Amino acid sequence: MWTGGFTRRVIYVLFIISIIAFTINIRRVLRHGGIEIYLTAGLRTVEHIFGANPLINQLFFLSMLVVVLSVLYTLICGFHLRIVTLGFISFLTLFPQGIRGNIIRTIVLVTFVYLAVKRRLNLRKLIIGMVLVYLVFGLVTVGRDPKLYLSLDFWELQKEIVQKMYLYIAPNFANLQEEMANRGTFLYGRETGYSLIKILTLDGMLVKTHLLERPNYFLVDDAYRVGTYLRDFYIDFGIVGIVIGPLFLGVVSALILSLIHI
Repeated sequence: MWTGGFTRRVIYVLFIISIIAFTINIRRVLRHGGIEIYLTAGLRTVEHIFGANPLINQLFFLSMLVVVLSVLYTLICGFHLRIVTLGFISFLTLFPQGIRGNIIRTIVLVTFVYLAVKRRLNLRKLIIGMVLVYLVFGLVTVGRDPKLYLSLDFWELQKEIVQKMYLYIAPNFANLQEEMANRGTFLYGRETGYSLIKILTLDGMLVKTHLLERPNYFLVDDAYRVGTYLRDFYIDFGIVGIVIGPLFLGVVSALILSLIHI
């Protein structure tokens, strides 16, 4: 039975693992120049230095799960200072690496958890979420090229941030259409199961396998490599994947919710 006490213990264990991984990664950044590298080279360079050890980096990503579980626990069991603190710290640790997608995914997952538990989302919380996403886009946009964006005036900078947000969303379905028009060979689980394969093989360190090779995506423009989650299902199983994939996710999600009695 998934109880409140068990959930707290899971959060503690995941937090310890992720914070150790974070410490290892951030020490590597500090050895390569620390704050100066953020201000000169930008977040793209920091991202590669921070995640240079693939296994440690995968363990660091558990911080996203800590955030989501902390919110779930708080919504169902009420405020618990230690749990809220661990969730907040875990969320903050996502920023030094500067991967915009991980931060936004965490916000989206928290929103889904809130909707699953509360069955409602009022305007105030929706606005807070939108502002938070905007700030994330702004921070990462500036962080990727500090010299360029900090030289702009305020309104020019806002225009650049809004443009980045649009280009993060707009090409998704266009890229899916490119896949549907050009994909000849399906991968039968390699794409949707990529993260699981990385874990089971310790990112290729335990078992060398061609399954970790990323496919060539068919894109409208190579500069915008985003893709709706349906693209992964299509790359693996074609139209059948697009139909069955979301249904499978819904069934699994419902099963998990039915088993959680926090």
